[in-house]
Amino acid sequence: MKLCDTEIVTFTEGRRSLFRARGTFSRENGASVVRYRDEGDEVTLLLREDSLVMERAGRLSAVFRTGAQTQMIVRAAENQGCIPVETLLYRIRNIAEGPVIHLRYRLLFPEAVQNFTLKIAIEVISEEG
Repeated sequence: MKLCDTEIVTFTEGRRSLFRARGTFSRENGASVVRYRDEGDEVTLLLREDSLVMERAGRLSAVFRTGAQTQMIVRAAENQGCIPVETLLYRIRNIAEGPVIHLRYRLLFPEAVQNFTLKIAIEVISEEG
């Protein structure tokens, strides 16, 4: 396990947001696994060549795969709901510093569609966790 910095730039509805966190990076079962905290919640990103799986402390989970329609599962207290997700682009590049992910997807709400574009950069900063 290695320490890493995760930077996520998100564009949606004409707005840009930036998120940074220190976490861990490891290789498990042929995938890259990134773990960090966001607002007190543990977040896990499972990066494979063909897909990204995101799990946020049992409250939110999603699978992104280019050309696939999946579901984002949202949990709050005893309730659970699903939002259809259409992944337009998922691309991962492995560079010396760590993986860089480009992701474009749409949340397909019944009343509207919300488009997202993300760039996720993982920078491995140490050999120890």
